[in-house]
Amino acid sequence: MKDQLAERLLYKTMDWDTETLGEELSFLQDMSYYRYDYYEQFIPGVRYLGSLVRWLGQFDNKEEQNLMYNYIKNNLIYITREQIINLVYLSFSTIINPFIIEETAKILNIESFKVNKIINDREYDKQKRRTLFIGLSDGSHIDVLRRSAELNNEQVLTSYSISDDKIKDLKKDLKKDKPDTDTFRNLILVDDFTASGTSYIRKEDGKFKGKLTNILPWLKTHNETTELFEKNANIVLLFYIATEGSLSYIEKQLKNYQKEIGTNFNFLINSVQKIGNSIKFDKKKESQVFEILTKDKYFDDDIIDSSYKKGKYDTPQLGYNECALPLILFHNTPNNSLPILWLNSDTKKNTFKGLFPRITRHKDEHYEESI
Repeated sequence: MKDQLAERLLYKTMDWDTETLGEELSFLQDMSYYRYDYYEQFIPGVRYLGSLVRWLGQFDNKEEQNLMYNYIKNNLIYITREQIINLVYLSFSTIINPFIIEETAKILNIESFKVNKIINDREYDKQKRRTLFIGLSDGSHIDVLRRSAELNNEQVLTSYSISDDKIKDLKKDLKKDKPDTDTFRNLILVDDFTASGTSYIRKEDGKFKGKLTNILPWLKTHNETTELFEKNANIVLLFYIATEGSLSYIEKQLKNYQKEIGTNFNFLINSVQKIGNSIKFDKKKESQVFEILTKDKYFDDDIIDSSYKKGKYDTPQLGYNECALPLILFHNTPNNSLPILWLNSDTKKNTFKGLFPRITRHKDEHYEESI
């Protein structure tokens, strides 16, 4: 939809006066040009203004339209591709390098704040090289991280599912660079986004499931057979973006899981960009908006499949596990966000379609959207 047509329709839909229209259009045009137009799930030819007009036009009356417009204007968080890449670059300087410096300080038996002395010591280079990096999804941007952190190609992997021959090569290359060792001391697991943490670890029907329940047994096996890592290896689970709630949830579940399988890795769980609880939709504070969200005509209970039920869903209109996020990622919208933002009528029985339609990769797939 052409911008001029969208502007005329927006004027007609919202019934703004000339002054209000000028103010709102100035804001919307800037946000569209620099951010929203680049949402990758818009079909060809669709831009944000056109999507906004269509979305607002689905509500019953002017009051609902204005309430929803003002809510997204004041609360919507949209993360661009450029912002993600910036977080990748920041991850080494803000989290990974300080961790390596601290570990090196322990070995050298000096205070960790003596940074210059530490990084100029050979032991620092050794500990950096003895750190293995594994990307847990395409969204980990592990190639960008490797270049920005100046890592050796042979200490970066795109998957934890690797052959015994590859493990031998990793150990061989490590010993070639650092002749006095062929075992890694640190493992950095990298992923892009988590909102609830349940796709990484959760207890289901009395059994632990999730990504980490595949990784830890693998690590345990290789520690016992190939000695890929030291016995007291450090593991950093690093996200570029994560909610504070998901980080604490993973940490708690991980402790219980490690006890169950008999491992005791030193885990550090962190995120470059933490999302605080304050951004979550507050149904008491936004009671009028909540009333709109919970109307049957603006929701589709088809999204409550077996995967959706793995999280809390007493109020499914708040998104997967009731995370209630007003969050859009440039390439797709997480199912943890408010469904009224991402419902896609192309695959649902209702006709209501979200402002930023979400594409689900697989039916009944349990996952939190990757970046």
